[in-house]
Amino acid sequence: NMVMGGEAASGRVKTSLEDLVDRDFARLSDALALRVEVNVLRGAALAMVPGLDVAGQAIVRDSVAAGEARMQDKIVAIEATGPLAPLRADLALLADLARDLAQPGSHENPQLRQQIQSLATKVDLGLGAAVDDLAFALTLNAIEAGKANATTIDTLLTRDVAPMIEAARIEARARDLVASALRLALSRSLESYDRESAALEAARAVVAGQMAQLPPDLAPLLRDLLDRTDPAKGLAQAHLRMIKARAAAGTAFDAANAAMDTISAGAATAAETVLGRIDGTSGAVNARTSGAIGSLLALAGLSALFGLLAPLLAWLGIVRPLRRVTQATARLAAGDTGAVDGLRPGAGEIGALAGALTVFRDALNDRARRAREDMDRAE
Repeated sequence: NMVMGGEAASGRVKTSLEDLVDRDFARLSDALALRVEVNVLRGAALAMVPGLDVAGQAIVRDSVAAGEARMQDKIVAIEATGPLAPLRADLALLADLARDLAQPGSHENPQLRQQIQSLATKVDLGLGAAVDDLAFALTLNAIEAGKANATTIDTLLTRDVAPMIEAARIEARARDLVASALRLALSRSLESYDRESAALEAARAVVAGQMAQLPPDLAPLLRDLLDRTDPAKGLAQAHLRMIKARAAAGTAFDAANAAMDTISAGAATAAETVLGRIDGTSGAVNARTSGAIGSLLALAGLSALFGLLAPLLAWLGIVRPLRRVTQATARLAAGDTGAVDGLRPGAGEIGALAGALTVFRDALNDRARRAREDMDRAE
């Protein structure tokens, strides 16, 4: 639209429009595009932190690589005497650093990220001043061109130039919003989530404030972007639940470790108590065992003594009395009644046998006495 409007006015203000479009607006457009890429690179450097998962690293590296290619295209187009010439060296160095950041393993290099942040801040300040100067120059040139053909230039600015500038600003805000959403998705703690959520809300408020200036074909896209980056919906809430679950799991793990320590201490105390009881019981058992062994030894000694005395007792209590009774029986059968003298009747078979011999002896003596009396009476 801008080119067509310029061609329509070229017959009247050909030189003015060529300077306005081909020089001033191109410079302003390049400055705005470079500023957008610098801010995206700064956001990528913030996101590329140690601990970032492989998928997140790939997303950030791809974004950085694409931005670095666009920066190189714009740097080549910078005029040697233009307002962006003083920033060319810093922009080239920043593009080289972006190439390094796009390499695998760059998230482990904090010095590279810090260097990018520092240089990007410096370049952004310079680009901001250049944009202001270029916008001012564009305005002045437009005013000068408007003196020659006010109606034509006014139509060009109102219909084509202003919407393009506004679109570039909206693009910068949209990229900032996407970078804020990416940082929120990469947060790993409740503190970082709250911080990045607040930053995302601020970016969303800026984009929402520009909805009235959007062309009709961009409004649905920006509304969809605002809806997708709402921290209260969708993936953001799922990510928050994951962070809370991880924190709860860490708390539960710490509590489980504390419980295990308590159980271990209790088990150690119980083990000491049981060992003490076992030692006491072992002492009592040893004492009883020692007493039982003493009793068995005493019984064994008595048994041995009885075994030694048994033959002697048998001799004195059985064999010897039985032999005397046998001898007394033989002598008594021969008529020697004195053989029974010394035998004592008593309990048991031997004592009863001795008593029987005594009775038999008394009977023999009585019989002999009656025989003598009969002989005396016969005489």
